[in-house]
Amino acid sequence: MISLKDVSKAFDGQQVLKSFSIDFPDGSRTALMGRSGSGKTTVLNLILGLILPDSGEVVRPSGKVGTVFQEDRLIESMSAVGNLRIILKKGSDGEIYNILDRLGIDSSLAEKPVRELSGGEKRRVAIARALIYDPEVMIMDEPFKGIDEKTLPAVIRETDSRAKGKTLILVTHSLSEAEALNCRVERVDV
Repeated sequence: MISLKDVSKAFDGQQVLKSFSIDFPDGSRTALMGRSGSGKTTVLNLILGLILPDSGEVVRPSGKVGTVFQEDRLIESMSAVGNLRIILKKGSDGEIYNILDRLGIDSSLAEKPVRELSGGEKRRVAIARALIYDPEVMIMDEPFKGIDEKTLPAVIRETDSRAKGKTLILVTHSLSEAEALNCRVERVDV
């Protein structure tokens, strides 16, 4: 179980979270929604241990965590395959090409340096990197932004399939994305 209990967090005197509590039971799917600046990403950063709360308690995940940040955080000089190879300690390139293909990145794109890919293509590589890690917990911060409407259903299907039995925490502004991934919706507002 991942949880935040009475957590408060401010940045430069600006209160982002105030006595905020939420539980993420093992195997649950939760979409965090709220206006921009309401603290959704702060919740994720607290769970990941990237920041500490000013007060309250955070129970962090104990197993492997796959993360899709708001930024792609890819190694731009490497190919999509290279970016995934770093994560996949064991396994074959076939596995890498398979997940990239399922997310709409064909073999010709998979070999190009990431800096040559479009924003939506980079986003799909970032998602593939988190999914191929086979984590127990998936934390995704607006993972589908910049992905075109034609490709989005396949990306959501693959995410849904690989999230089975895992804890999924999704930040999104889209109720349809939350519903497509069978997430309970929790509001984050100060």
